[in-house]
Amino acid sequence: MRPLVLATLLTAAALGAAGCMVNPVSGKSELSLISPSREKEIGKEAAKQIEAEMGFIDDKRLADYVSQVGKRLDQSREAEKRAKAAKPPKKTSSASA
Repeated sequence: MRPLVLATLLTAAALGAAGCMVNPVSGKSELSLISPSREKEIGKEAAKQIEAEMGFIDDKRLADYVSQVGKRLDQSREAEKRAKAAKPPKKTSSASA
């Protein structure tokens, strides 16, 4: 029974190590059961299906507006991060004072 348990653990570890990839969004290592190229294929297939079912809006003014809103949100988020990082830590009051 022990050799079977050991073999199972070694196989699981090997598969886990082979399937770990760094998530480009979070920067964290995560288990991936499919390759990045297969993910792209799936995404392209889904995009074709969505376009066939619902269509896409081809409006440059709308695309520009959405892009500007996204940039403003990103700038606001970055400014918030900088402000939070610049704040000194809160002082804790002492019970003996």
